[in-house]
Amino acid sequence: MDFSFTPEQEKLRVDIGEFLENNLTSEYKNVLYDVAGVGVSKEFTKMLAKNGWIGMQWPENYGGAGMGIMEYVIYREEMVMRGAPIGYHLTAENQMAPSIIINGTDEQKQRIIPSIAKGEMSICIGYSEPNTGSDLASLQTRADEDGDDFIINGVKTWNSGAIHSELIWLAARTNHDVPKHKGITVFLVELDSPGITIDPIQNMARIGGFSNITFDNVRVPKSNIVGELDQGWYVVAQNLDFERSGIERVASNYSIIYDFLEYIKTHSNNTRNNVGNSLVRNRIADMFIEVEVGRYLAYNIAWMQSKGLVPNKEASISKVFGAETTKRNSQAMLEILGMYGGVDYTSHYSPIQGKVLRSWYGGISSTIAAGTSEIQRNIIAMRGLGLPRT
Repeated sequence: MDFSFTPEQEKLRVDIGEFLENNLTSEYKNVLYDVAGVGVSKEFTKMLAKNGWIGMQWPENYGGAGMGIMEYVIYREEMVMRGAPIGYHLTAENQMAPSIIINGTDEQKQRIIPSIAKGEMSICIGYSEPNTGSDLASLQTRADEDGDDFIINGVKTWNSGAIHSELIWLAARTNHDVPKHKGITVFLVELDSPGITIDPIQNMARIGGFSNITFDNVRVPKSNIVGELDQGWYVVAQNLDFERSGIERVASNYSIIYDFLEYIKTHSNNTRNNVGNSLVRNRIADMFIEVEVGRYLAYNIAWMQSKGLVPNKEASISKVFGAETTKRNSQAMLEILGMYGGVDYTSHYSPIQGKVLRSWYGGISSTIAAGTSEIQRNIIAMRGLGLPRT
């Protein structure tokens, strides 16, 4: 495998960097994080769309630029490393559009993909339920056939980004008489449909983006089914691999680590957080080593995708390592900062606008989202090491 970049790819990185230097103002950088650890700004998304960067790796007839996977990774890495607020379109671009390109109908592709590329559509995920999380195939939200439609009833929880999305990518049970993995179907549902109620969830980190969504006799046309009826589990599994394979988890560490370094260089006032302290320097070096390892795990996945290979265990390895690296690094930074590190980010006493504390909160949730670290290790054990299912 070759992780070197072509001159054209290096130029793309420079062009993106120059754009961010000129347009990523402090106002955009300080937009409140959503649950993905990035800010949400539809205005900034529109700016990226104008440059043709959203969905750059998609076919041109769907609004993309026909570029490669590595170009897309460069774009995402630069955006997250520099703290750009790409949360409005991130999930739709990274997960839903590729899944629709593979599994969707021609009508769905023509209707949805160009809208994402223009920065006009956000899509959230409807998987988890109050009684169904890691055992996703046990979901109970039901979709009952009624003529040319399905009627959906149920509750989805911990939905990311529903408050700013136009559509929800919904997994529902369409057949109760088959094994649980067999009777699931994926739907695209307009969130302004009658019968949908969105209730934001306030979490301890006060990071926006989570919601409960209730479906009360919501009518959805059959034309909104993605993939085959009752075969949605395979669509969901593929979609989760897209979610787990992103470079965002490790790239977000760079921005925080460099901000943290600048802060302690100018605010070191005791032995605990003095950059001349060998223990402090060693911990910071360890943080950087882990982020670099995570970066190359993500590059490996991009290389596999560019060769037409399907990363499965590799996506799980990257996901669990990236999530736990974020958790470890933010914990280390909090300990170096001491008591000030735990000051709420709304206070002017909070170091670097509370980014470390927010990263710590986010690091905990990232070990749960898209499949817990325990689930990822099971996947690695079975599909990577050939160990039996437990």
